[in-house]
Amino acid sequence: MEKLTREQVKTREDTRRYAVQRLQEEIKELEKARKKIEKGQDIGEIEEVRQPLAISAGYQITIELSSGGDADGFILYYNEKKELTGGVYYWADWGQYEEINLTDEEAELVEMVYLGGDGLAFLP
Repeated sequence: MEKLTREQVKTREDTRRYAVQRLQEEIKELEKARKKIEKGQDIGEIEEVRQPLAISAGYQITIELSSGGDADGFILYYNEKKELTGGVYYWADWGQYEEINLTDEEAELVEMVYLGGDGLAFLP
């Protein structure tokens, strides 16, 4: 299947396909980052890790990677025991919004890379 560009997104189906495509690209970059972190490299020196615009906490933690005309990021969900229960990748652009459910492994990867493996540190 041909790779979509942002300008080609016209329908809800395109939005979902584009969001899945962006998620897959982001996960590949996080996998590269995890390998570097495991080898002891400082996260601030790893170019694959985008600097979040914001990290919001509650019983969900939102990791905002970009905003504006093309916004994306992750939302991690925690239960009442503050255990990670899942997450989504989201993509939005001028009236379009799509969330893609993360696998448990992907949610744990996002938590590890962006929250140092300790989402609890961001929860009240």
